[in-house]
Amino acid sequence: VEALDTRTRLALGHTPYVSVPAMVEALADAVIDQIVSEQGVPYDEGAYEALRAVVADRFVADTTRAVADVADVLARAHEVRAAADALTSSAARELVDDVRRHVDRLVPEDFVCAAGVRRLPDLERYLRADLVRLEKGPADLARDRVRGDEVAAVEAAVADAAATRPGPAADDLRWWVEELRVSLFAQGIRTARPTSSTRILRAASALGNP
Repeated sequence: VEALDTRTRLALGHTPYVSVPAMVEALADAVIDQIVSEQGVPYDEGAYEALRAVVADRFVADTTRAVADVADVLARAHEVRAAADALTSSAARELVDDVRRHVDRLVPEDFVCAAGVRRLPDLERYLRADLVRLEKGPADLARDRVRGDEVAAVEAAVADAAATRPGPAADDLRWWVEELRVSLFAQGIRTARPTSSTRILRAASALGNP
């Protein structure tokens, strides 16, 4: 931690973990988990030794990159919360409250493990979309409310499907809803995949009713 630059150290200071060292430790574990998921779980001594070699070769670079990604996420989350606090109009309260809940969902206490290192850049992008929403949404609160209702309906359908068949496919649907939020609230930010309510609802229906 002491070797980090000032900007990164300041960003990491916004961690929801009990301490920065605790978060970095969780991040190191997540980096190893990511490498193992890419390489596959070893089932014999030879595969285990090969995996150890890959981890040893990649660990420092991958962890350094992941720390930078975490710092970006935490800095952006702090920026979003500050922007939400600055939007004091009572008319925009519904918008602001929804953004605050969204930030809390994206960056909970265990967000590094919950998201995994691969999705950290996505978290930062979703938070950037929240900033755009806070900037542009108050100009047309009726439209923002319609879009918020659309997201809520899709989230409910995904939650129902996930309750029926939890697992990787359900998790993928939840992340797809995040892309929907980007497409609706921050159209200038590119989504990671083609996204619409219809596509997600169709996938949720197929998951819940195989």
